[in-house]
Amino acid sequence: MATLVEYLDQSDILKTISGNPDRTPIGYLTANPEQALRGLLPNFHVVDYLGISIPSRSEATNYNLGLRISPVPDGIGLIGTIEMLNQSDLFRSCKHEPFSDVQRKALVEKMKAGIKPWQRHQEPLHNPQAEKYALIFDALGYPMSVDELIKFTTHENYYDPIPNGGILMSEDLPKFP
Repeated sequence: MATLVEYLDQSDILKTISGNPDRTPIGYLTANPEQALRGLLPNFHVVDYLGISIPSRSEATNYNLGLRISPVPDGIGLIGTIEMLNQSDLFRSCKHEPFSDVQRKALVEKMKAGIKPWQRHQEPLHNPQAEKYALIFDALGYPMSVDELIKFTTHENYYDPIPNGGILMSEDLPKFP
């Protein structure tokens, strides 16, 4: 499995509001996405790993511009290295000094706050998504197992019986915009 590295540009206010940033492909890595994340996260602003948002930059200041990591199926025949991606100005613009311990801890806490359940019927993370979060937390130096993440994202009253005898009513369901 290879990895596609893209640059996300949300500098246009309409793109920021709609949540559809411009994606500029920078290149491919022969490493799988997990290896790519471990190689890039310490020194580059990776803001999207397989669909998981990583708030590694200040959203208010620069609209969270950074790199997006996506998987590429085997068999495409692409070869790439981080050194090759370094030829791109957009790629180099995402480079940063290594995170300090305080910055890594703040980043992990911000991500945890984003996945913490806020209501009883909120679904906990499922295994595939929990694996992605576990990898990000591990790459930042604050490992959490998949089981710990699933437990963390399960509301304390999630398994309590429904008060009206088990019949799920519309008012029992979570409200989504």
